Amino acid sequence: MRVGRLLESVGRDLRLGWRHFALASVGIVLGIATLTFFLALGNGVRRVVEGDILRLDYLEVVPKRLHLDLWAVRLGVGPDLLDDEAVHRVAALPGVDAVYPKMELAVPAVLSGGASLLGQEFQVELVADGVEPARVAADVAPGFDFRDPPPGEAAPVACQQDRDCPRSAYCERSGDPAHGRCRDYVPVIASRNLVELYNGSLRRVYGLPRLNPDGLVGATAEATYGASIVRPVAEGPLIRERLRLVGFSDAAMPIGLTMPLGHVRRLNAVYRPEEAGPRYSSVIVRLASKRVAARVAEGIQGLGLEVADRAAERVAFVIAAITAVLALLSGAIVAVAVVHVMHAFFTLVLARQREIGLMRAVGGSRNDLRLMVLVEAAAMGLVAAAAGVALAGAAAWLCDRAAGHLVPDFPYRPESFFAWEPWLLALALALGVVACVLGAAAPAARAVKRDAAELLSGR
Repeated sequence: MRVGRLLESVGRDLRLGWRHFALASVGIVLGIATLTFFLALGNGVRRVVEGDILRLDYLEVVPKRLHLDLWAVRLGVGPDLLDDEAVHRVAALPGVDAVYPKMELAVPAVLSGGASLLGQEFQVELVADGVEPARVAADVAPGFDFRDPPPGEAAPVACQQDRDCPRSAYCERSGDPAHGRCRDYVPVIASRNLVELYNGSLRRVYGLPRLNPDGLVGATAEATYGASIVRPVAEGPLIRERLRLVGFSDAAMPIGLTMPLGHVRRLNAVYRPEEAGPRYSSVIVRLASKRVAARVAEGIQGLGLEVADRAAERVAFVIAAITAVLALLSGAIVAVAVVHVMHAFFTLVLARQREIGLMRAVGGSRNDLRLMVLVEAAAMGLVAAAAGVALAGAAAWLCDRAAGHLVPDFPYRPESFFAWEPWLLALALALGVVACVLGAAAPAARAVKRDAAELLSGR
């Protein structure tokens, strides 16, 4: 049978029996809709967790220490810093693409500012760390840089106000306020999670406005090292400098600010001379692929070190397990629908046995008839799968709208809880077609098994 004639015959049968086909495909529509809905939901949750909350393509390596709990106090036994040799050994592990040492700021400090943005001056304890500029170079906003400011008290440029200095510097007026010197800002990087935390809960507590992360780039604040709002600090000089936010990055501290590594090292040397050398609080490991995370983690343990947080792997496993269970439930619905499609096509073949016998009598081959039934099933499956995907999309839209009205704002909340990937849509359409073709296979075989005379006799 020629393709054109086959398609014409299939189209005619579908138009005449559309009610019958629609009833037969209800199970396929529900099964595909359920499967697509849960897969899109799992994909969306995984994207938020792995992309915004946790990063599975990076591991943080710390020294392995023994902990002794003494009532409410946990005592650590063993080194808590890494040296260059440990960094090189980690970098040599298979599957490691790059390593970035990180050093925590071990200096008490106070951060002051916020009057221009929030309407009043705020002071908070400054928590910070330092990373190599290459680690966050891609996240620095255009027109800014994350280079280590040159050491020294001030640049040899006289000024009276900030606009007298280059864009990368401010006017430091110590002593005589009429005569200052230009000094470079210390660039800092922040995490968007910090802004999400502020917008989600902290601003309500203090009655403050919501902040736009993109509008914060370029904002400045003053840091005073050697001071604290937690307890008095008597040792060491007071060092004041101004910080400027130059971008947001996943590599920044979740709660705090990230500075250039060299600057943190110099500050630590003033108050903690023993930490002035190349000794790091941790090492960030960039993996060649997310799939090698488990193997690299084993190699890190073999070096006598450990991964700081295995929560990313555990969360990814839990999400995958829940998604698999829901997918199996949806697959069971599709399997039941296949049985229903089989029954529907058996009924259809029985009702059309005279028509089939006539086609056999005028020269139609068994293969032509089998192909016609299977093509009708494939067309029905394609339409049913498309309807299922549309139903899943409508349900997801309603869930997002309901969440927007009923669920309060919280950190890391995405615009949509669902992620629709091309492979997901292709899988849904293909599964619908395959399910209907499988359901129609046995009825198609029965339709061509009997002789034309037997079919025309109606027996």
